[in-house]
This record gives sequence, C-alpha cells and structure tokens, in this order.
Amino acid sequence: METSLMKSYLAVALSLFAAGFSTNVVAESGISFKFVNSSKWAIHHLYLAPTKEESWGPDQLGTGDTDVIQPGASFTIMNIPTNKYDMKLVDGDGDECVVEGIKVAASEEVVITDENLIGCQAATEMEGSEEEE
Repeated sequence: METSLMKSYLAVALSLFAAGFSTNVVAESGISFKFVNSSKWAIHHLYLAPTKEESWGPDQLGTGDTDVIQPGASFTIMNIPTNKYDMKLVDGDGDECVVEGIKVAASEEVVITDENLIGCQAATEMEGSEEEE
C-alpha cells in the first residue's frame, strides 16, 4: 500500500512538473524587442494591438507612476508573437500618438524621436477630429 501511495505522489509530482514545463515553453515562445525613447518626452503608457484590431492590449509599462520610459531610456517588451502591430504612446499630458504597422520580429529595436512623436500626435489628433464629424 505504501508503494502505491508513493507511485501516486510521484505521478502527481511528474504531472505538475510537466504542466509547469509546458507553460514555460509557451510563455517563452514569443519574441522580445526593445523600445528606445530618443525623444525629449517621457512615455507614460505604451499599448500594442495587432494591426487592424480595434482594441488595445494592456499597458506594457504597468500601472505605477514610476513605470515610465524617460527620454534617452529604453524598455524591453517581452514574449509577444511575431506580428505587425499598431502602437499607442501616451505622454504625461495625455497626448496620444498611434504608430501603425510596426513589424515586430526578434532582436528588433523600435526607436521613437521628437519628429516621430510630433508628426504622429498631429496625425492622431486629425484622425480623432474626423471620427467626431
């Protein structure tokens, strides 16, 4: 009887190990890429959505006040599927910038500059005013 109890514990332990192993394999199957803030503005929120999707994913930076990409800093976005994404960036004043059609693959860097943000913000505001009409 003791042997069958040990076999049961061993079977449960192996099942838990296998479940944990397969979860880690899935979690690590996505790619990572670096977002570099080469602008003079801090980025307070960064959202991703596969291109043509209508809803944004969660804030990649988290929800705390210190979860910000300062000018000159970078942030690595981890474990997302290789895809083409739209990226919404929000600064401290709530100004939004939507960059469309970023192809994300392993070892890529997405660099945002002052010019990118200014042009993008203007285009995003223009789209928003057209939708209100």
